[in-house]
Amino acid sequence: MKKITAFLLVSILAVLTACSVNININNKPTEATQASSPTQGETSAQPPAGKLEDYVKTAKEIKSTSPGDGKTITLRTPEVLIDSDDAKEFNREIDNKFGSNLNSNSDFNPIYQLDYIASLNGTILSVAVHGAFEGGNTYGLCGSFDINSGKKLTNADLCTAAGRSYTEVMEKLKENLERYYNVKYNMMPGNEREKEKTLADDNLSQSELYLEDNNKLVAMVHIYAAVGGGHWMEAIETE
Repeated sequence: MKKITAFLLVSILAVLTACSVNININNKPTEATQASSPTQGETSAQPPAGKLEDYVKTAKEIKSTSPGDGKTITLRTPEVLIDSDDAKEFNREIDNKFGSNLNSNSDFNPIYQLDYIASLNGTILSVAVHGAFEGGNTYGLCGSFDINSGKKLTNADLCTAAGRSYTEVMEKLKENLERYYNVKYNMMPGNEREKEKTLADDNLSQSELYLEDNNKLVAMVHIYAAVGGGHWMEAIETE
């Protein structure tokens, strides 16, 4: 009788032990499982590129008197903060083209508009400066940079970044530029030759593209017109 009782006790203990192991497996994760489980809020995305102001700032800003109506206006130019040869050269170009207008101590300034826009699309920084002078001349300067390498990007690079082909962009640019020209200049006599020069492939190929917000491609284009000072640099969309 004692042997039967002992046998039954051993059997019961074995069953209880097995149940305990099963409960542990089904309800409690192992240390290895805990280590591999993602933390709440964890993401595999790359860290953000940073804020726009990390890569560009206003280099110079002055108050001036407009040559047109005598009102007080604000003129400013940017500085790209990327530490690369291309970025430094771009900053020198801006200063060479517009710096004298901001360094003048004269009450009269022949420029009545000078400002810039900047955008950060992913890792691409674009900066475009536009100035308008007395007499009707307008000037522009733009550049786009990879914030990681510091390299100034080509038009083809920007088209790729925007998910578009270079050929498609240039065709759309020509279409939009002709529409713009017809509205603004075509009714003026003597502009037929200037229009041909403006729409010529060699002129379009010298335009520079830049990105506005949301990868919107815009071109800075030289426009010929028999009006004003005869020198126009305008921003034309390619959408």
